[in-house]
Amino acid sequence: MVTRIVWLGNVCLLLSLLFLSFFQPAPVFAATNRGPLHCSPCSLAFGNVNLTKSKSLSVTLSNRQTSSITVTKVLKYAPGFQVSGLTLPLTLAGGKSASFSIIFQPQSNQATRGSINLVSSGSKTALSISVSGTGLTSGSLTAHPASINFGTVPLGTSVEKTQSLTNSGSVNVTIGSVTSGNPFWVSGISAPMTLAPGASVTFYAHFHPLTSGTASGSIAAFSSANDYRIVTPLSATVPGSGQLSISPSTLNFGSVSVGSRKSLQATLSATGAGITISSASMTSSEFSVSGLPLPLSLAAGQNKSFTITFTPQSSGTASASLSLKTATSTAAFESLAGSGVAAAQHSVSLSWKPSPSQVVGYNVYRGSKSGGPFSRLNSATDAATTYTDSSVQGGQTYYYVVTAVDSRSQESTHSNQAQAIVPAP
Repeated sequence: MVTRIVWLGNVCLLLSLLFLSFFQPAPVFAATNRGPLHCSPCSLAFGNVNLTKSKSLSVTLSNRQTSSITVTKVLKYAPGFQVSGLTLPLTLAGGKSASFSIIFQPQSNQATRGSINLVSSGSKTALSISVSGTGLTSGSLTAHPASINFGTVPLGTSVEKTQSLTNSGSVNVTIGSVTSGNPFWVSGISAPMTLAPGASVTFYAHFHPLTSGTASGSIAAFSSANDYRIVTPLSATVPGSGQLSISPSTLNFGSVSVGSRKSLQATLSATGAGITISSASMTSSEFSVSGLPLPLSLAAGQNKSFTITFTPQSSGTASASLSLKTATSTAAFESLAGSGVAAAQHSVSLSWKPSPSQVVGYNVYRGSKSGGPFSRLNSATDAATTYTDSSVQGGQTYYYVVTAVDSRSQESTHSNQAQAIVPAP
């Protein structure tokens, strides 16, 4: 029985040694003053320290026994904390003291705690000094507005909103980046940039819907401020796709004289959802559109009338197509047709009684208003008592007078006025 107990004890000892060889000691966070080596203080609280700065606190070591103690090693279990002014090995005679410093230079903007352990000769237990501190960045960055709602935005359109970032702290703040993601994006800001205390920067948030429904996203601004990541929520509502129709779908202008024009009306209608027409194109210069200001937004159920004019430039059949487009696709088109015919040739024939006086000829005058002014038509005085005016235009009214010229080239007053109404082509 005795041999068995000893064997089990050896097995237990062997397992303990294996455990120690595979696992390192866990950090010691509680301050301790056990043993002859004493610390004062044994717990250091550094408080808040800016990331760009450091803070130093002093520690005094004392040897409480009569024989000497030698500090041989420093074991540090505290990121961001450093030991300064402690040259190893350090030997303290009985009753003697020595001071050194622990410096905290934070590596991140968060709370950190740990321990600095001093291993000395003649002691089985390391002297543990607990340390703690919090890293802070300087400044404070605020966003205005805190959230952006673009409202209802139809497909094919874009909306722009302003956004501001303000340094509401007491030190400079550096903005490293400002980002967003589809279908939102930002413009008007160049990072990195530095804002002095109280300064602001204004930029733009954009939204261009790609699909209908509810859209959400955010603007993220990263900076050196304490609140290093500022997020502005973004939202918008995109209605479903609208349908655009033209009535009538085909316009036939019939026969129109070359040089004249004819206009017909057409009507646009939006159904299902609102739609925005961004451009219009015509395949022939003989047809033109008026009364259709672009871009044109129509709400669901809304109508808009406009005019198409046919101006034939030559005889023969003419055809064209009118296409109306949104920012993303062709919304509607209309077929157009007409025929150009040669314009009718008009003339005005004039005749008058001969003058009872001795004359060598007559001059003919024409005006567009009753009573003149009049312009002479014949290039030379003519003895004939008739004249044909072939330069008239259809649909116009003309006024004529005649004068008599004697052998001394003296011209009489105007005759009575004659009116001629030329029919339209």
